[in-house]
Amino acid sequence: MHISLDSALGRQRRLNSVGESVLQIAPNAAAAYSLRSLTGADPKVVRVRRDTDNAEQDFTASGVSSGALTSFTNADYAKYTSDFSSGDDSWGSFDDVTETGNIDGIGGLDNNLRLAIGTATSGHRAFRSSTLLVGQKINFSARVFVPSTNSDVDGILIRDANGTVIVATTAPTQDEWVTVTANDVTTVNAQLRVNLQKGAASSFTGNGSDEVYLREITVTQVTSDGFVETWYDQSGNSRHAVQSSAGSQPKIVNSGSLVSNGLDFDGSNDSIPIPSSIISNINSFSGFIVCKGRSGFAIDTALAISKGSGTTVRLGNNLFGSFNNQYSGGTTSLGSPDDAKHLVSLVVGDSNAESFLDSTSKGTISTASGYVADGAIGEAPGNNQYWQGQIEEIIIYDSDQGSNRVALETNIQTAYPTLP
Repeated sequence: MHISLDSALGRQRRLNSVGESVLQIAPNAAAAYSLRSLTGADPKVVRVRRDTDNAEQDFTASGVSSGALTSFTNADYAKYTSDFSSGDDSWGSFDDVTETGNIDGIGGLDNNLRLAIGTATSGHRAFRSSTLLVGQKINFSARVFVPSTNSDVDGILIRDANGTVIVATTAPTQDEWVTVTANDVTTVNAQLRVNLQKGAASSFTGNGSDEVYLREITVTQVTSDGFVETWYDQSGNSRHAVQSSAGSQPKIVNSGSLVSNGLDFDGSNDSIPIPSSIISNINSFSGFIVCKGRSGFAIDTALAISKGSGTTVRLGNNLFGSFNNQYSGGTTSLGSPDDAKHLVSLVVGDSNAESFLDSTSKGTISTASGYVADGAIGEAPGNNQYWQGQIEEIIIYDSDQGSNRVALETNIQTAYPTLP
């Protein structure tokens, strides 16, 4: 059986690549972005901004995989601590309840909030807006005092404005300050509500005299979102991708959990600018990207990585409902978006630019001259087109890596076993 020299060399290169890192297989990358180590060491990979207080911290590849990153984003954050020493602390009420702050001498304690019931036949509620965290987990605690002089009101129910229960119906021991708590509750509305109850009933006719007192209400956020401010370049060239605008940073932690499949770009305005000096010759270029787009997406969601407009190099283009590689003025179709993770490769040499989807060639385009230097991850600059989906890895070479392509793709596919 005849085996071509190219096939033999490719097979040998695959065998030699076992156990090697990407940048050991093919050194001298122009830029390399990933959440895993591409060097064989434990490099710094991302700088993450915590949504609760905008604190930032750098993480290595092991810090991402070990859970240190999510521990950072999920550090307990005191969202609300009540203070009734000078008033009702922005609490309000409806359904015939009157709230009054700075009430002293209740069970031996001063600076309390009093909820006094009226005579309406309805629910009887107090509330505080913008107090809970939508989509995040919270811990909750409060101290409650129910006087023995009450004839109807004997308990409370605490929930958000959407009905999510925080503290279920409870009837505290009367004439004592009783602490009520809840842990790991995910709320879907930011308004905190306290219902006065008669037995287990929230709606009843008030007697116009019963009261309940509250103090030391605390809401602690225990999960948070994390956003990438810097995606560090592992090539050694310090071509870090930096997004200083908080509103345009892709998400890496969602409601306390590490995002699957890399950085999550929202398709609206998320992008990370990359240095303009990465590629010097548009006819000597190689790019490898692991990305996961959204099927059926069209027009306003586009690029996993772009280099300018006009004469372009674009990887993982999800524009106009197609999935393609774009080089200069030509496009190679990669197929239809399908919600799957893919490895997209583009290798440009002297005579053509060849595109690959999951190591399978999708065709070539003739090379061209000219190059526009500006660019971004997740955006086609100036075109108002953004990627929606995840990006896990981008490796860029300012050279033709055709001889190393198979070994590089084998390494990447081994690192991401869910690739086709």
